[in-house]
Amino acid sequence: MAALRYPPTANFVQKTLGAQLLAGATASATLNNATSIQNLPGVMIIDRVDANNVETPTKREVIKFTATSGVTVTTLTRNADSSG
Repeated sequence: MAALRYPPTANFVQKTLGAQLLAGATASATLNNATSIQNLPGVMIIDRVDANNVETPTKREVIKFTATSGVTVTTLTRNADSSG
């Protein structure tokens, strides 16, 4: 059975992580805000930064989430496209 994923309510939504996303974290991820993100299952793409806070956009990760709670997306499926 296919799982439905829902788009944001606006185009080109970009968020910043509100806290570090640890490698093994699957419970939740905190964002700077959840404006335009529906409280429904969705997908987010993380562009990583290295230990020196240098952006490494070629090292992205696709993460599925089940819902939002405040500024948090919950129940994460990491490496959702084997991009890891």
